[in-house]
Amino acid sequence: MLAAGLLGTAQAGMAVAAAKPVPFSFKYRLESQIWQQGAGKTTLRIMNCNKSEKFHAELFRSRVGRDASAGGATLKCAKGQEFTYKAPVEGTYYFVFTKLDDRKVLKGDAIFLFPNPS
Repeated sequence: MLAAGLLGTAQAGMAVAAAKPVPFSFKYRLESQIWQQGAGKTTLRIMNCNKSEKFHAELFRSRVGRDASAGGATLKCAKGQEFTYKAPVEGTYYFVFTKLDDRKVLKGDAIFLFPNPS
């Protein structure tokens, strides 16, 4: 229900065809699950977080050999924080989250908004 509401809101502002809710919990580094998407804007939006702490989120495209970065951003883990990346081509993508290794868990929920593959 939450993803459907966000998808409708996002579609009004940009050409998004899919939304994927993703819970996260990590101390230093976390790779998200992979997904297929088309070329275009990919938005990471924080829905809630256990503490207001900065972390880095980088979008990668899987490919033979070394995976390709589509860009990264430092975000504050707080409701409503978001960043939009540009996925250059259709393919398999994933996020990598990293933060200061202070042995404290950063936990929350995010949603990815992205174009469907053709």
